[in-house]
Amino acid sequence: MSTAPWNARAIDDTLASALTCVTRLEAVHPTLGVRALELVSAQLSYDEARTPYVALSGAIAATPDALEVLDERAAVRLRVTLGYVYPGGEEDAHVVAELLLEDATVRRGGTPSIQVNAYSDEILMGDAPWTVPGPWTAATTFGTAYRQLIAAIAGQPAADAATVDPALEHATFLPADETLTVHADDNLRQLMRDLADRVSGRAYHDGLTGWRADLAAVDTGSVAAITTGRRGLIRSTEATRDRGAWGNAVVIVYRWRDATDTEHEIVGRAQRLTGPLGVETVGRKTLPPIVRTTPTTQAAADNAAAALLGRAITRRRVVAPEVARALWWIRAAQTVTVSTPDDLPHSVIVSSVTFDLPAATMQLRTRTPEEA
Repeated sequence: MSTAPWNARAIDDTLASALTCVTRLEAVHPTLGVRALELVSAQLSYDEARTPYVALSGAIAATPDALEVLDERAAVRLRVTLGYVYPGGEEDAHVVAELLLEDATVRRGGTPSIQVNAYSDEILMGDAPWTVPGPWTAATTFGTAYRQLIAAIAGQPAADAATVDPALEHATFLPADETLTVHADDNLRQLMRDLADRVSGRAYHDGLTGWRADLAAVDTGSVAAITTGRRGLIRSTEATRDRGAWGNAVVIVYRWRDATDTEHEIVGRAQRLTGPLGVETVGRKTLPPIVRTTPTTQAAADNAAAALLGRAITRRRVVAPEVARALWWIRAAQTVTVSTPDDLPHSVIVSSVTFDLPAATMQLRTRTPEEA
């Protein structure tokens, strides 16, 4: 089990009552420099289903420094440092995120505070102008097209701006005789998710080191074992079996206008026919249609639907443990092992993790690993 960049002893020492947690928040202003902020409340979350992938929401003490530095117009970033102090006094703390400040609201009632929201760089996809002018034609291989998309976002570097899994780098998301033209008014966040879905991947900014594209989450080995009991960390669990969130059929509807103002609509479909949860066994259960406005082809639309089907068919059981000690290294799309009083240890995929920074606790939402 990897705890990188924290010391491996963090796995054992999180059970020790003598262990304390480190949580620091700083504002990084392009001209005023770095200022320490006083946390009142804050939650840092990583969510595989959300764009942007990383979000921070919280309240900051309304000190003169904070009031001066928290200017959402100035590309201010909020730097989050998390870690532990082990028995004996050794501090093991690391910067985990530098998120773009989206808004700051001063509240004067009672103790003055500043409510802040900050996000990973996907938030820039709504900004203009583009650094690449005019319509452009996407490459047919995922890695190149993904980097083209990032280069088109205000304030982002081009070329080597993304770390792409080798299995996705040269994956073809369009037939050789098809092209994808991107226009200034296209929804870039939606386009990024769609490109990744077409090759069974996920594309995101990790909140610190840059843009990434990985294979869709599968069980690649547990990064933590979380248990109940006297020496366990789980305070409470909630296990949900929700047929409404489960399906064995997926429909994606693509609607867009081309450069000649002609309307297009293509519907991508995928279903699991056989097996214990297949259509032929339990009947067809289709999730609500997903509507996208990006140009596509029939083959690409069907591929995107097939990629989403693997996740949809495993959503029948969601386990949400509340964990009394934050394990700072856990991220969405990783695998953890969960043991509860009514269950044997089992591996689950983390769909989201939310850290309560002042309390140094965490809340997980998990799902079963994707089926082939």
